[in-house]
Amino acid sequence: MGPPSRSQGESRARDGREGEAGFSGRLPKDEVQYYEEIDKQLSKLEDGEEQRLLADNAFEQAGTQLIEATGDGVVSRVLEKLMPHASTQALIDMLTALTSGENLAAVCTGAPFPSHVAEKILILLQSRARAGEAPEQIEQALYSTTESVCGDLQAVITTRHGSFLSRRLLSVLVGRDVTSGPSAKAAPGPSVAGGGSDAAAPEVEEEKGEEAAPKRRKTVGGLASKLERGSDTSAAASAGEVDHPEALQGLLASLLTDDFAVEAAALCRNTFAAPFLQSLLWACKDNECVCLGEATTQLVSCLLGGTMLNVTPDQLQQMMQDKVASHVIEVVPDEAFQKLSTTGFKGAMVHLASHAFANFSVQAALSSVRRPAQLKRMFQDLRPHLAQLLRARRGGVVAALLAGARRLGTLEADAAAATWAAAGALGGEHAGPVPALLSLDRPVPLARLGPSAGTRGKSGLSPLGTALLIQLLQLPVEASGQWADALAALPPAQLRLVAGDAGGCRVVETYLRAVQKSGKKVKAMLAALRGGWAFAAQGGSGAKFVQTCFDLADMDEKLAIAEELLKGRQALVSTHHGPRLLASCHVDTLRRGREAWMQRVATASVARQQFADIFA
Repeated sequence: MGPPSRSQGESRARDGREGEAGFSGRLPKDEVQYYEEIDKQLSKLEDGEEQRLLADNAFEQAGTQLIEATGDGVVSRVLEKLMPHASTQALIDMLTALTSGENLAAVCTGAPFPSHVAEKILILLQSRARAGEAPEQIEQALYSTTESVCGDLQAVITTRHGSFLSRRLLSVLVGRDVTSGPSAKAAPGPSVAGGGSDAAAPEVEEEKGEEAAPKRRKTVGGLASKLERGSDTSAAASAGEVDHPEALQGLLASLLTDDFAVEAAALCRNTFAAPFLQSLLWACKDNECVCLGEATTQLVSCLLGGTMLNVTPDQLQQMMQDKVASHVIEVVPDEAFQKLSTTGFKGAMVHLASHAFANFSVQAALSSVRRPAQLKRMFQDLRPHLAQLLRARRGGVVAALLAGARRLGTLEADAAAATWAAAGALGGEHAGPVPALLSLDRPVPLARLGPSAGTRGKSGLSPLGTALLIQLLQLPVEASGQWADALAALPPAQLRLVAGDAGGCRVVETYLRAVQKSGKKVKAMLAALRGGWAFAAQGGSGAKFVQTCFDLADMDEKLAIAEELLKGRQALVSTHHGPRLLASCHVDTLRRGREAWMQRVATASVARQQFADIFA
């Protein structure tokens, strides 16, 4: 679950506008003007030493009335602008002052700006430590800050701004961003993998170009992150060793107390404390520090109100079905989840899989399974109800089940057959399981969609349905055969519509890679897609898809693709990925004639093969 978003009122105040109740005008007007003059002076200075002196002086002046200065929207903005130029010691002094004694309470419960300032300092100190600048000083400062926060941690994490600050501190201690986590969903309702119609693979608005890419990567949901990891279900690829293990151990130790055990259940349901606990579990679950792993196990036991051996099914199921606590359960370490699954899901698997919040815990459990026998038991419970889950917009559970079967290499054919039967049972105007999944949770079935159904990336196909099909087509041929044949049997007009969708083109690409050893099937699919190449290439994923098809095609199909791209060249050159695709398909050479183009393609193919032979 991602952190609660800061309110629009705070954002307006963040811009320094006066009149926002309680957020602006904390300093007298003449003092605010003093900082505004410093801001103007900074823009005139070019010498780094002069900029440092100016920044340090401003920080020293702000320290005389710290909460008032950082609590003013205008002044805090100036201070943040000065931070990159300030000395490391000046940053440490301000951070220490903000997180000490009564100031910490004011930062957590007052205006949003002091916590903004503290977070910015933490981020800057982290980057400087990684660059080798005063690492010992910064290490000590972070340890002192952690001690201050741990002094009254429960009070800190149960406040809005304190929750933000503590999660930022946690990210710095760990060395990676844990403020969003692998299951980022917008509170309060589910947004990925089964909780709604737009679950799983994100429906990318690719016309926004690269500027939107970082945001898309950050907000990718829990199911998408599980599917992207393929057979590697741990987050070890993005985790690793903790930057500051001693400070993190101290933070964990402050939670493993009798007082915390009494309040653990309430904290799991607290709007601000739960995201912190979730981030903490995610930060510790996949690190290389054994002592942190042991502490994490103790923390999970504490959150459950005892030990993993004596937790009752009712207690665990209540947490899974709670809007807030369910997010904490989702990130319980895999080893612990395997023990809890036997207790928590026995006799209630279908009910939990259908629940608006608990279905995410079921997905997390499926992704944590390591023993084929355990997956088989869960599959047997869910198998008769897969169609019901698809109708109820809980298809993320089905996708997680398929991913688990593929990861463990067991039940693949059974899972694919069960999904085939479930999709076929959806009925309505769907002409088969493949069209049913492509139109899953969509008001208009695939057969009624036309070329004008929508703009690129919004043609009406289901992101969750396309994610399911990708999983199915990646299974071994004995399991995926009927799915592949059904996709290839779609009418050419429908295949072009699928290829023109951001998720649909990945489905077709997965099919082509699965059957690429069969030149006949590849040629038949590429022939069916003729007439839709230029439209499909207008988005980022579509451009990659067209490039893949061009590489797999024989010379005749390559020529057909290039000629269509040449006709649509004017529209493609204005897109981010279009010029690169046009160059890789040698479209400009085609303008000089087919013979010149064929020679250019043949030469490029030989060069590419030589490169592969050398470096393979």
